[in-house]
Amino acid sequence: GPAEKLFSKAFYVNAERILKPGGVICSQGECLWLNEELISTMVQDYGACFACAEYASIQVPTYPSGQIGAFMARKSGGKGEISCRWPRREPQEMELRYYTSEMHAAAFALPAFLQRRLEATNKKRRLSWQG
Repeated sequence: GPAEKLFSKAFYVNAERILKPGGVICSQGECLWLNEELISTMVQDYGACFACAEYASIQVPTYPSGQIGAFMARKSGGKGEISCRWPRREPQEMELRYYTSEMHAAAFALPAFLQRRLEATNKKRRLSWQG
């Protein structure tokens, strides 16, 4: 389909190349209930060229299965935290109805089955939350 390019290693290698130091890419990460294998591949293989690659779970009642994910990766060379789990800055100028920094961080809390899968496929590469 039209999003097929988002699920290729070449896309992420190119994205990493053109990002500024410390830059972040966020793309559709698929549903954890339906695409565990693809999510694992995205974090492990497609995220290999980045300093940090993570999966965030977002609850969307109108989406099939009620959940969609975000694949987030950060290029090395920036200042501060490498992980995408914590926002770099608060959106103070914007009056947001839904978003909070707590909601942002909570999106990275994953069900045990997916967390185990990602940890198992990332033995060579420490995940940001593993210290």
